[in-house]
Amino acid sequence: MSSSRSIAAVLAAGLLAASACSDSTAPAPRAGAIAASPAAPVTLYGIISRTGRDPLHGFTLKLDDGSSVALATSSETYALAGLDGAGIEVKGIWDSEAFDVSSFVVRQINGGPVFDGVLVEETNQDATDTPVTSYRLQPSDGSDARLIAPSAEMLQHVGSRMWVRLDDNGDAAEFGIIGG
Repeated sequence: MSSSRSIAAVLAAGLLAASACSDSTAPAPRAGAIAASPAAPVTLYGIISRTGRDPLHGFTLKLDDGSSVALATSSETYALAGLDGAGIEVKGIWDSEAFDVSSFVVRQINGGPVFDGVLVEETNQDATDTPVTSYRLQPSDGSDARLIAPSAEMLQHVGSRMWVRLDDNGDAAEFGIIGG
């Protein structure tokens, strides 16, 4: 490299370093202003367990690595009361003492996969204009799973949030109400 190129490179590096170290471009904080940055949302997976006698308070999430995370009591954790031992996905933020749950999805019951959502009734017309009623589970995670034949007991809970285990034919084999 020629000496003029070397000098130019050294000068450019010096200018870059000087401008990077300059604090004249950063505005000074206003007096009394509090710098608040929103906490980044986090997703955790684990097994929910109740830690206290009150079913509405005192939940922990046991993670795959064996550690446990305390869940802050909120309107979302109310629905966890009947899910002791379920595998769940929780979304939320860390607060000073616990994980503040903003939403959750049930993924497993008794070690087996389940869908979590609201049972919805749909009526459409077939080719002969005869009304045909079908049911689908509108999953909490945004995906879509059609239920071919919900049980008569399940049909009593149309509009309710539930977890559902499907058999090999896609029929509802087992279900439970979430938060009810």
